[in-house]
This record gives sequence, C-alpha cells and structure tokens, in this order.
Amino acid sequence: TASAGLPTTALMADPTRLNLAELATRIATPVSMLVVALLAIPLAFVNPRIGSSLNLVIGVLIYFTYTNLNGLVKAWIQQGRVPFSIGVWITHVVVLLIAIHLFRRRMSLPRLSLGRLLAWLVGRRRPNAAGSA
Repeated sequence: TASAGLPTTALMADPTRLNLAELATRIATPVSMLVVALLAIPLAFVNPRIGSSLNLVIGVLIYFTYTNLNGLVKAWIQQGRVPFSIGVWITHVVVLLIAIHLFRRRMSLPRLSLGRLLAWLVGRRRPNAAGSA
C-alpha cells in the first residue's frame, strides 16, 4: 500500500484508516515476537515419555493463527470495523493469556478464585476451637 513507505511519524500525523492499519502492523511485529518468545518457554518443555512432536505442532498452529489474526485485525482496522485502540492490542492480549495459562499449567500453580480467597480469609478469622473450650 501507499502508506507502507511512509515514516511512522507521518502515519501518526495523518490518522486515516489506511495509515492506522499500517501503524498497527508496525506495532504488531515487535510485540508479537516478544509474545511468541514468551509462548515458546512453556512449549519447550518436553516429557520424555511423550516426545516433542505435540508441543511443536501446537506451537506452529498457535503461531500461524496468531499471524493470521494480526492480518485480519489489520484489515478490520483498514475497513473501520474495529477501532485502532482495540485492534492494535487484542490479538497480543489473547495470545499472552494463552502463554500465561501454559506457564501456570506447567508450574502447577493453583488458580486464584474469589471463592478460594474468601474461604482462606474466613478460615484465618475463625477462632481456634481448642483455645475456646
């Protein structure tokens, strides 16, 4: 497109839909590389009994889906279907949440829920039964 050759400052100075779509692509490229690098850490774990093929296939599928969604969001910004402020971050947040989920699953961290937090708080405030008798 014509805006692909413009400097970033010129894209920001003239915020047309075409320029905003190009700006979203310029932001998406380095951010997606950071998110993919974070995603690679939990996917790099290999269970010797299962092998490494499954994590490799999952990683490739996530990467292709991620890059295709970035292109789709660029087209949506260009068409005016999605505002720039939402479109520039939405795919990165979704894939980052997947990476966080895989980290938590790999580390077997307990899920923090409101119910568990309330049960923990109530349990701490309960007086000791042996001391009250």
